[in-house]
Amino acid sequence: MVSVRKCVLYLSKVYVSGNTFASLIGAVSNSGTNDLTINQFSKSDGTSPDPSKSHKSGRNGDLRYLRTDEGGSAVILGSPNVAVGRQNQLNNSLHLFGWKDMISGRFNGGLLNHISSSKERGIKSDHSNHLHLQGYSPNVQVDYLGGTLPEVVVKPNNEQ
Repeated sequence: MVSVRKCVLYLSKVYVSGNTFASLIGAVSNSGTNDLTINQFSKSDGTSPDPSKSHKSGRNGDLRYLRTDEGGSAVILGSPNVAVGRQNQLNNSLHLFGWKDMISGRFNGGLLNHISSSKERGIKSDHSNHLHLQGYSPNVQVDYLGGTLPEVVVKPNNEQ
């Protein structure tokens, strides 16, 4: 059972594919996160909303950093209000559930788990206020259980 106390979606910029959404739920559940804020994925037609270029097909997107007060409002990386330990747990789970390329910025000389620095990669957009997810490559098993739509079951492959 997944219990999320607070999940904020900015619906005009959040189209998330079925597998992607299942992976988000899996990562949130696995990490014990209960205060996820999704800033942006794709538009409903699968195109990338401005100013982003890479948010296509509901697979790449932006999440706010987790806060120590679990409030969900914006926070700048390096602020004492960033819940670094919880964020690293979420990043570990996001990686496990399929995001192999996450972009952020450096803070206090370091990086969060499974992160590469936007500045060091030559990416000009600021990632100090959000985590960018891309490189979505999950190990997905689809089981058809009958009915009009297949049910998608996303399971991390712990053996790789």
